[in-house]
Amino acid sequence: MAGQSLTTQYLSGVDIRGLVLADIAASLLLVLVCGTRFLRIVSLLQGLLSLFCLSYAASMGIPPTLAAILNGSRQIAGMDLRSLWTYIDPAALVALSLLVAIQCWLCGHKPRYRHRWLAIIPACALLATQYNACLLQPPRHFTPEFILGEGRSRFEPPARRSLKYRGYLGTFLMELGSGTAFTPPVCPCPNLLLRLD
Repeated sequence: MAGQSLTTQYLSGVDIRGLVLADIAASLLLVLVCGTRFLRIVSLLQGLLSLFCLSYAASMGIPPTLAAILNGSRQIAGMDLRSLWTYIDPAALVALSLLVAIQCWLCGHKPRYRHRWLAIIPACALLATQYNACLLQPPRHFTPEFILGEGRSRFEPPARRSLKYRGYLGTFLMELGSGTAFTPPVCPCPNLLLRLD
């Protein structure tokens, strides 16, 4: 699971140096705590999310954020949904299908752990990486005041910068928690603020 996550984030243009420990800890935690069927479901869902993220990055040139996904889904609401198949990256589909198949096979050969308390170790490592991410980029960076205040010079959107520290799921959760996922993008200009709908 960590390999698929890191591969997806690397190929979609995210700097993964800060994500290696978090992805390995999350994968170990799932393997130690969850059963085989649930792990296979998680592998399949992870494969679908990875396919979407890689296809989005290949067609748009930037990694997706939750705000971009939600705002984009409002714009394509009137389109024929069959046209969305044209946006799937064929190379990503083949590679991720292989990774999901390998993960499902490995889930069937997962040993049974009698000492589930060992899950404390990866859980602590995962909490430490998320605490470090909050030190590097505090949650207040997702507030509209920060976005407007910092938007005047060489501004990198908070969600895009958060991908380096939290990965896709962590960034999506930060966007949901702060409410920035549901607000339309604001373009800060020196003399005029334009709201893009």
